[in-house]
Amino acid sequence: MSPRITTDRPPPRREAADRFLAGRIDYERTQSMPNSEEALKLDRMRELLRRLGNPQESMPIVHVAGTKGKGSTAAMIAA
Repeated sequence: MSPRITTDRPPPRREAADRFLAGRIDYERTQSMPNSEEALKLDRMRELLRRLGNPQESMPIVHVAGTKGKGSTAAMIAA
C-alpha cells in the first residue's frame, strides 16, 4: 500500500484552473506563432549540445511527431 499524501491546502477550484490555462499562450490558435530559430531562442540548446560534443550528429534518428499518422510514418521509415 502506498503512503497517503496529505496537504493543508484545498484542491484548486475549476474556475481558477480555467483562468490559469486561459492565461497561457495557445500556439495552435494564434497566428503569431514564432517559427524562426531566433524567435524560439535555440542558442542555449545549441550551446548545451556543443558542450556535449553534438551527440545528435552521430545518431541516425528521425523524430516523428504530430496527432495523426505516426504509426504508418514510423513503419515506412523502418522499412
